[in-house]
Amino acid sequence: MSTSCPQPQPSIYLLWAFGDEETRLVIEAAHERAIVRVLEWIEDEVAAIRYGKDGVYRVRPPGGLVAARFRHYEARSGRPLLHDHVLLSVKGQPPEPTSEVLRETRPRHHPPERHA
Repeated sequence: MSTSCPQPQPSIYLLWAFGDEETRLVIEAAHERAIVRVLEWIEDEVAAIRYGKDGVYRVRPPGGLVAARFRHYEARSGRPLLHDHVLLSVKGQPPEPTSEVLRETRPRHHPPERHA
C-alpha cells in the first residue's frame, strides 16, 4: 500500500474551523475536488501495470485504482484540521486474468533507505 495525507493550507483550515456553515461547505467541496484531481492524475499519468515476460507490456489499470480514504477533522493535538488519509493498493488487474503488481514509471521523490 502507498499512503498520502492531503490537507489544506493553514489559512484555509482556519477558515474552515472558524467560518460559518457556507464557508465550511465551500472549503470541503474544494478539498474533495482536489483529492479527486490528484487521484485522477495518479491514475492517468503514474499508475501502470506491467505484464508479460519481464514486464515488457505496460497498460493503465483497466478497472482504475483501488483506494481507501479516511476523512479526519482534527489533528492529533486536537486542533481543527480537515484532512484525508488515502491508501492506494499496489495491486492492479491486468488485461490477463492474473494479478500483477502496480508499478510507478517515474522516480520517487525520496530514494528507498538502504540498511547495512
